[in-house]
Amino acid sequence: MVVPQISKAPKVLFFIGFIFLFVLSCGQDSDLYDELSMYEEVNKDIEDKDLNSEDEETDENTNEDENSDEESNNLVHPIEGAFYVTANGSASNDGTSENTAWSWPQAVANARAGDIVYVKAGNYSGFQVTFRNSGTSQEPIVFMGYKETPGDIDAEQQQLSNLETRGRRGTTKLANDATFNYKNGPSSEEMPFFQKNYRRDETAMRIDGSHVHLKNFIISGYSTGVFINSSSDSAEIMNCIFHEQGNMNVGMRDTSHPDRYKGTGVWNKGALNADIQFCTFLNVEQNALQFQGANTGVVANNMVYSYNTTNGTDYMFLITRNGNTYSQDLVFEYNKCERMAGVPHGGHGFVIKNGGHSNTIRNFEVVNTSVEMNFANVYENLVEDGNIQGAFYNDGDPLSSVFFGNGAHHNTFRNLTIDNTWGAIACSSYGDGASNDPNINTNYPGNDNKFINIVAKNSQYAFIMSEFGAEGSREAYDTMFINCTFYNVEYGVRANRPNSNIQFYNTTFNTTRGFVIESNGFSLNNNTTFENCHFDGASRTSAVSSYNDRNNIQGNPMFMNANGSGLFDISGFQLQDNSPLEGAGKDISSLTNEASKDSNGKNRVDYNIGAF
Repeated sequence: MVVPQISKAPKVLFFIGFIFLFVLSCGQDSDLYDELSMYEEVNKDIEDKDLNSEDEETDENTNEDENSDEESNNLVHPIEGAFYVTANGSASNDGTSENTAWSWPQAVANARAGDIVYVKAGNYSGFQVTFRNSGTSQEPIVFMGYKETPGDIDAEQQQLSNLETRGRRGTTKLANDATFNYKNGPSSEEMPFFQKNYRRDETAMRIDGSHVHLKNFIISGYSTGVFINSSSDSAEIMNCIFHEQGNMNVGMRDTSHPDRYKGTGVWNKGALNADIQFCTFLNVEQNALQFQGANTGVVANNMVYSYNTTNGTDYMFLITRNGNTYSQDLVFEYNKCERMAGVPHGGHGFVIKNGGHSNTIRNFEVVNTSVEMNFANVYENLVEDGNIQGAFYNDGDPLSSVFFGNGAHHNTFRNLTIDNTWGAIACSSYGDGASNDPNINTNYPGNDNKFINIVAKNSQYAFIMSEFGAEGSREAYDTMFINCTFYNVEYGVRANRPNSNIQFYNTTFNTTRGFVIESNGFSLNNNTTFENCHFDGASRTSAVSSYNDRNNIQGNPMFMNANGSGLFDISGFQLQDNSPLEGAGKDISSLTNEASKDSNGKNRVDYNIGAF
């Protein structure tokens, strides 16, 4: 197989192993089997505790938002009448200048609607505070960190959402030429640094009030960095760094330790309209960002990195329920999560699990981990315009994929690029442990999920129906692939569990070894549909002649330059003018209106085969 190398200030006008359980059959690493088995057990304890607790922390769209940027760019710091906090400030001071600065707890207790509080870089050790006061939409309470001069750190003015600067965090002096190296520990010389050695259930900052804005802070240690309570509305967390929440000395295989898989960066438990942007999460052990029964809000331009080789981050973006309240109408965009290849726990990248619907994840990047929909109460979510990069052929690391399981249904995956994975798209069912309700944690992998304009390349399988849990479990069914391009994959379909009514329309397959792999007594159901599809490489139309086989073709697809495409550049899969795939597709308007545009955003008129 040939694989290419891979806010407004006051008083002025102003988006994890991933439980990739089907990997158990690949026989690559016996340690991986042990890891996944133990992970399943511990996950039950963690998530049952979270989902059954009403509030266990008792002590404690942005492409660019142009209007917000314009407003921020008009600000001149320092704002007259602002208050100040320094590491050696005192509760007896009036807080009106650096020389008479408040202490941190005093500022939190005193700040009211319309106040801006400047917090100077320094070491703020051991504090645990609760923001009980509320601002308003016109006069929020703003706490803004700075290095030397108020306003010298401003994520909006640094334009960190621009392509050339995306990924910078914690930079000062309006960025200049500074860069942020995520593997370098953050420093109290750069921003206000809140540090406390991990102790179970201790939270650095809890937000109970509404319209509370936190900007430019570093939180290191603790059990939870920021907890946003259900009483809060329109909280804003901007340009903050969350570093090693959890007990980083507990290895993932230490199943008896009570602090295994603890630690959360930002926990939104039922809050409305929370805005979390430009934040970085470094080795947060359990959940970098957790949304539990959250409603509406934007989560944008955030970075999550897992590179601790003792344990690794479990969930990077976890969207789930709080009791009977599901997370819904959340927008995640321009976020990135990256797991260093070889980190022992595969973790989960973007995960909607056990209670989430009508959420959108778009314009994202996932490296060496997964995108997942899991459980029957996960439905009508949209995942689009994203890139998933694995390390299967580089490092033998199989824990990267787009996955649905345990009954997740009616979700749409659109305009995705998937590269260098074991299975580009996978499904399974298994005893997850987060819910014992068979109506939620079903033994069906899922149904009526659509995959549209997917480009998956350099992978072992295009689609895996996993054998894990297949004995006594039900079929994968009613899954639809429309206008997908699978290129330089070893096999097309791995059918190792019961299945029914899997449908492929206008899809092109370039395989290097074969098309269907069947084992463990399972086979690809002969009601599988291949209609107006194309086969190249090791596959021919004869490979699908025993299924619902209609209007399929084979031969050279005449891509522009498939082998010349870069890592996430898929322009080479566009068709030459005389390609046999042009106009050879099926009119899919009767199947769904979600596939009316191709990967370039152009309206489909001639219905080509493939993503373009």
